[in-house]
Amino acid sequence: MATSVEATMILADGAQVADGKLYVLGGGWTRLKPHIPVRQSLGIVVHVPFDLTNHPLKLHVQLLDDDSNTVGLGGNEVKVDVEFEVGRPPGVKHGETINFPLALDFDGLALEPGGYVWQCEVDGESVARWPFRVV
Repeated sequence: MATSVEATMILADGAQVADGKLYVLGGGWTRLKPHIPVRQSLGIVVHVPFDLTNHPLKLHVQLLDDDSNTVGLGGNEVKVDVEFEVGRPPGVKHGETINFPLALDFDGLALEPGGYVWQCEVDGESVARWPFRVV
């Protein structure tokens, strides 16, 4: 199924979802120091078009390096896969977009100097990116 899903993503010190809203603490940074384990939180709001509500969707988030290779730490790729389905609340008009907020935490990432990007895909289509540098 072709998708027209969009997303907004921000890198933060902390993020959580409550009452259908995304809460972000220390968000928007793009630089950090090398070799120091830090917590990285991704706040993501997936904007699901009306026609794709009530259909299962697959979200894939991964950390890539400057060469678009998946970053691995401790023998594991830094990635998350989430399956979700957004329903239509009562009163939603045809054509409206329904938001799906999501918070992902990655603890203890100690990265080498260089450029990185968090890549977010829905059903295999890139919908958001957040580049940052370790300097």
